[in-house]
Amino acid sequence: MKGYFLALGFILLQWGLSAIADTSSETEVEINARKNVNLWEGDIKLLPGQRAQIERTSDFGGPQNLVLNHSHILWPNGVVPYILDSSASDHPATVKAINEAIEEFHNKTCITLVPRTNEANYVRFIKGRGCWSYVGRIHGSQNVSIGEGCEHKGIVLHEIFHVLGRFHEHSRPDRDKYNRIKESAPSRIVTVSSSANYRGSLDFDNMMWANGGYSALGSYTRSKLANVMFSRELAKRLEGTGVSTYSLHPGVINTELARHIVAGWKIIFAPLLYTLMWFLTKTPKQGAQTTLHCAVSDEAEGITGKYWSNCAVKKPNKLALIDEDCTKLWEYSTEQVKL
Repeated sequence: MKGYFLALGFILLQWGLSAIADTSSETEVEINARKNVNLWEGDIKLLPGQRAQIERTSDFGGPQNLVLNHSHILWPNGVVPYILDSSASDHPATVKAINEAIEEFHNKTCITLVPRTNEANYVRFIKGRGCWSYVGRIHGSQNVSIGEGCEHKGIVLHEIFHVLGRFHEHSRPDRDKYNRIKESAPSRIVTVSSSANYRGSLDFDNMMWANGGYSALGSYTRSKLANVMFSRELAKRLEGTGVSTYSLHPGVINTELARHIVAGWKIIFAPLLYTLMWFLTKTPKQGAQTTLHCAVSDEAEGITGKYWSNCAVKKPNKLALIDEDCTKLWEYSTEQVKL
């Protein structure tokens, strides 16, 4: 009987993992790649000729400072007029995400987004294809797309930062000047993966699902496999520096993340699921132990490039042990983020 309940619990927890993956939000770059929207650095629309200007950072004040510093591109007095296009205003989730992002700016910055009256220059939020925006004020009406899958406060905040003239952090040519990890050796880099890596797979011809086949669970498990492969490749690249790398599975932990499992019709399973999770999952304190072990334990010192679970080295997905693919994934990743 005990074995039956354990098996049932495992099945429900796997179903819960699928439900969590199905409700988790993607990044704007992942959404755009899935929709085959090809933009500068994933989510930036550039004006004709602007790309060449950006690459000549010495005369444009571009990514080296992260913010375009020409006054004609900035919004006067930090005030950004905006309207909601009917394509956006007809969708409650889109309106909610935009309003939450605007409120966040008002509460935490000196930037003010105000409904447009008769201003010549203003932002138009649309529900277009993917998530994207222009960088800085481009004069006249300028679109910010909050498309399907982009209806999250964090994504809207990200796009508004572009509107204000801000680029991505990894665009900085001085990005490597502040890396002190080697100087601090012996030091450690810990990547939190998941046992979901065992269900992951790679397709280098369709890494971002642009050719179809996307599923939320498939994307999640692929990312967790990539975590393990990244850590192994990083260990190879840092060999001899005194920097050790670790990837790990913290365990299935009983946190508020479970609230996403029981949305909609699934709520009928909530009492059973919560009961099983109480007995079969770790507490947050227990779930932190493997991460802490890899980060500070003397026993883990120098054991680099390995995958850990329950404070011990474990064998990951066999795909993570293919050295050539780890290198290929690294090179693909650096190409995608323009490093």
